[in-house]
Amino acid sequence: MEAFAKKLFRSKYVLEVINNIDFSPTSVNLIKEKYSDGTIDVVLYWEDAGYGMKVQTTGRNYRETEEIAKILKKEFDK
Repeated sequence: MEAFAKKLFRSKYVLEVINNIDFSPTSVNLIKEKYSDGTIDVVLYWEDAGYGMKVQTTGRNYRETEEIAKILKKEFDK
């Protein structure tokens, strides 16, 4: 998970990783949830353990955060 977080920091849209999120073993998408405060729940669904993290982005509202989530999915999804 730490290695993936370092990859995320290469994006100009990611400011920080806030914390881990709940175990999500059944998730099938990189982006679990998007919020209007600019945070996104990211799940490493290809890992058996279902690791995930809450990421703070540069998004200032839901629409911007949604577009950033699309960019992150395109760049980092497997």
